[in-house]
Amino acid sequence: MKVKPLFQCLLVVLLILVAGLAGCSSNEGANSETENSNGNSEKDESATDSDEKITITYGTWQEDKEVDQVIKAFEASHPNIKVKKDKSLGWPWNEKLSAAAAAGKLPDVFWTFGVPTAVTNGWLEDLTPYLEKDDNYDPEKTFESILQTANYDGHQYAMPHSMHAIVMLLNTDLFEKENVPVPDSSWTLDDLRKSSVQLTNYNEHQFGFLNPRAYREVLPVQFDNSLEWGTWDGEQYNFSSAAYVDSQNYINTLWNEDKVSPSVYTQEERDKWYGKDKDPWTLGKVGIRYDGTWGLTGNTENNKFNWTVLPIPGIDGHRVPLVADYVGISKSSKHKEAAYEFLKWLTFSKEGWFDRKDAGVPVARSIPLINDEEIWEAYLSDEAVPAEMEEIIKEIPNGTVDPLKAHPGYTEALNIIGPMNEKFDKGEAKPSDVGAEMDQKTNATYEKAKEKLNEVIGE
Repeated sequence: MKVKPLFQCLLVVLLILVAGLAGCSSNEGANSETENSNGNSEKDESATDSDEKITITYGTWQEDKEVDQVIKAFEASHPNIKVKKDKSLGWPWNEKLSAAAAAGKLPDVFWTFGVPTAVTNGWLEDLTPYLEKDDNYDPEKTFESILQTANYDGHQYAMPHSMHAIVMLLNTDLFEKENVPVPDSSWTLDDLRKSSVQLTNYNEHQFGFLNPRAYREVLPVQFDNSLEWGTWDGEQYNFSSAAYVDSQNYINTLWNEDKVSPSVYTQEERDKWYGKDKDPWTLGKVGIRYDGTWGLTGNTENNKFNWTVLPIPGIDGHRVPLVADYVGISKSSKHKEAAYEFLKWLTFSKEGWFDRKDAGVPVARSIPLINDEEIWEAYLSDEAVPAEMEEIIKEIPNGTVDPLKAHPGYTEALNIIGPMNEKFDKGEAKPSDVGAEMDQKTNATYEKAKEKLNEVIGE
């Protein structure tokens, strides 16, 4: 009779041990490390579908206030994922990323100032498999021309998270004061020059165009719409083309002959006219300003005059220059599924766009990347977005994209283009004399960078 209680006690102990082992086995499965296709050990991602909270890190140069708004909005809709900003990153961005990679501390999700650099250094995860299995991803609901800039041989290594258009801002009060007709979106480069001259009145320290030289990179495509930003034609640079030569001569005419810009004069003179380090545009002393849509909010808040926005004009038709910023997932991340959810929410998710808007992130800070009627209605109704932006938005599919952050070798090409621009400004060289030399050197930088990229992609 005494055996039964003993047996029962042993049975209870045995059951407790089995349950404990089962619990350990379950926890081990959620946190176990497995080998991914790159040979890196990573934790199992099934935790993203459970109640366990995963923490991912985020590298961005966005201002802290907006980062906090973004993170809170994301965490509210994704309660199982916590996002922590990586405060160790800063400028120069690529150098900081390189240091983080060397220390094995790349953020799970990070903005990249140069997608080719990040790919060749092995920092970025190929997003293609994630996008292909995502039923919510539809390239036709985005702008494919922008997406393709970070797609190399069919591999999408980064996604654009913001987009801006390069535009002309016009002080319409100044046009009215000088009895100069305000042009419409069909204006030409001849119209731009004529207006700039008519608006310039040196005696009043009033000028037509703020800084024509800042305009030189996007101008060749307005002389030849078949080219892309920076004279690229899809295969090579074309600095020896008539479009490039004519565009640089146009700028030199505005600067040296017409003298339509306050920038023609010394800083000492400008400080005397406007006050030290004051902006003549904000003071209402400039008729036309070359700018980006990232400045719409600031102009709405600071300008004390009526203004509007027009596309960059051309000779016979024009193309809208676009600037994109990119975000990717670290190849060494241990939480890639969670990182993808955050990246998706930041980029092509309609819900993500409205979440950020509702959280207070300025709508006008970036043109929406999602081609959706509700989003466009919300964007265009924002007080910081001029009504004329609607015409510019229609031209985005045929826009030309800034190659700085995604085109192989362009950052190196700028080391050739920049010094040559300085020679043009000083009269030490003419575009027609050095175009062939620029072609040879810039195309060599592209070929070298593309070769490195292909080596990594082909692995």
